[in-house]
Amino acid sequence: MRGLLIEVKSWYTGERAQGINPRDPNLVALGGPLWQVLDHEPKGDWEIRVVRDNRDLSAYTGAIILDDGSRVTAPSTISSGQQIVDVEGVVVLENEHEINEALKHIPDKFYTDPDATRQWAENKGITPLLVLKEIQAVNTANIKPGYRLVASRRRKQLWRILGGSPIYAWLRRLYAMGCPYIWRAEIPGV
Repeated sequence: MRGLLIEVKSWYTGERAQGINPRDPNLVALGGPLWQVLDHEPKGDWEIRVVRDNRDLSAYTGAIILDDGSRVTAPSTISSGQQIVDVEGVVVLENEHEINEALKHIPDKFYTDPDATRQWAENKGITPLLVLKEIQAVNTANIKPGYRLVASRRRKQLWRILGGSPIYAWLRRLYAMGCPYIWRAEIPGV
């Protein structure tokens, strides 16, 4: 099984790097939204799609941008603890192992029980507005270069790249505090 790690130029128009057609029936995001909109802030705009035919992938070129600002061309060369923060172009994932390696280095995605989560957060006094104010006030002096690069490339404020959308940052905070109504989305294989 082969895959592609694809830079999304615009979620609104559907434009992908190197002319990838998002409606191609043989390029499938098997994990649905867990493999798409992987930016969900604080990351860049990209997705993973499985290639279901025998097309020639040699024309695709790209790089994975890591949180330290370095670039690699294969997920198997990413060190433990590093995160993918963006993708330039299209990176070919040669097999299931490379697809899983890419998935291992993406930011957490969460499932929730919305009503129970909201009630739990209210009892703890944690609101999305409070979390937004905190992420906007983060000292950005010692931020890893990869995040600065993404902010520049995507023309987004650095606080948003670091903290994400207020709702995502709020969920991440609740998860870290042990909220029993939020769980990490894990993809156990492809």
